[in-house]
Amino acid sequence: MAYLTNQLNLSPEEAQKFWPVYNQYEQDLQQINKEERANRQARDNLKNPTDQQIEQSLDKDFQLRQQALQLKEKYSQQFRKVIPSHKVAKLYQSEREFNMTLIQELHRRQNAGTNENNIQQMQRQERPQERKPLPQPMRQMQRMEHRMPPPHVHLPRIPHGIGR
Repeated sequence: MAYLTNQLNLSPEEAQKFWPVYNQYEQDLQQINKEERANRQARDNLKNPTDQQIEQSLDKDFQLRQQALQLKEKYSQQFRKVIPSHKVAKLYQSEREFNMTLIQELHRRQNAGTNENNIQQMQRQERPQERKPLPQPMRQMQRMEHRMPPPHVHLPRIPHGIGR
């Protein structure tokens, strides 16, 4: 609530009218989302589904998505009765941004958990693996790299014919 209130810059009067409509919108949308999840889960749980079962499930997916779109359209009209159109547009933009932030945070936490597991596995190893010596050409390249200037240093251009 606070995130959207800040993003939409709602006045107290606007907030008083907006939040009951938005809460009902969220409740209705959650019901459709719940049905979508149940439909996907039922499809995923089918063992050896027939083409007809898959087609029915896909049709149900599209029907539910259409219902969600119609719901958003319906509530868009209701939102415009209580807040200006530019704030309605900002509402949908803010919802997308908020959802993206949640998804990014989820990925970050999943990756952090994976990194912690990797660190713990490394710590459990009794001894680090011994480093194998580099093949002869690689050792020569390493020695040559130390003599080369850094990549950002530009060497002077030698005019053609000098040094021949």
